[in-house]
Amino acid sequence: MRPVRAYQIEKFTMTKKQLALGSFGIIWLLTLALGYHLYASISAQGVPDYPNRAQFRLYILFPCLFVLGNGVLAIYSKKIGAAGAVIAALAQLAALLAFFIVGAGGV
Repeated sequence: MRPVRAYQIEKFTMTKKQLALGSFGIIWLLTLALGYHLYASISAQGVPDYPNRAQFRLYILFPCLFVLGNGVLAIYSKKIGAAGAVIAALAQLAALLAFFIVGAGGV
């Protein structure tokens, strides 16, 4: 068995970080598409003052910020450590759960 060199381990962990951040990026892109569809269907009803700014922020801006944040994290994934990637993944998981609870109308 050949010894494993440090740069090989580092390269492998970077790939796992990029894969994790990429998967969260895809999930947030799908969430953004869902939010756009929900916002567009609210607009199509033609009710005055509906949709409001809060719905725009929730359905469009909130997922868009996470898509952009994932892009930045994926670009700089070599500079953040494994702990930073785990913290980012846990924060996104909590935000995704909160998004679906609030977007669905509560618990």
